[in-house]
Amino acid sequence: FDQAGRLGYGGSQRKFETLDDALQWAEDRVIADVRPAGPAAEAPLALAEFDLCREFEADHTLTALADCAVPRTCAVGETIFKAGDIGDELYLIRRGIVRIVLPLGGTHHNLASFGRGNFFGEIAFLDRGARTANAIATTVVDLFVISRARIDEMSRAQPVIGVKVFARLARSLALRLRRTDAELRTFYDG
Repeated sequence: FDQAGRLGYGGSQRKFETLDDALQWAEDRVIADVRPAGPAAEAPLALAEFDLCREFEADHTLTALADCAVPRTCAVGETIFKAGDIGDELYLIRRGIVRIVLPLGGTHHNLASFGRGNFFGEIAFLDRGARTANAIATTVVDLFVISRARIDEMSRAQPVIGVKVFARLARSLALRLRRTDAELRTFYDG
């Protein structure tokens, strides 16, 4: 906390119900320090700027993918989806921060916070099952929402779109899983 400049922050003590709440508060402070201008000062990303869409311009499939991407804005604190909801959408964050929260009976576990350039909702997008967690806008959030049904429809006409989208998702998920493995290894070896 000393290295992060958190000792003596604000001069007051805080009490949190859970360790997750305390960690989330600390994360929010660090993010606020790194992004002092706030999300409103960020320009929303265009579809071509997402790593997930890299190389889509070369063969003109970006235009077709853009037809599948619906812009959406969420207010601070808005629930984008809840665990148990049925959905097939993938969400690309153009601007802002989204917190992914796993409800656990009367409590919760903060799984991750995603910002500009990231995506979430991939599990239901891939398996068309129920959502496994809640997604909540921490700030005002601008998104591109991509429906699996629309991607499937588009892929029938242009199969390369489906191949590219699913290959990019697989690569991104593999990287996330490797990162999670490394974090768990550090946690248990530490």
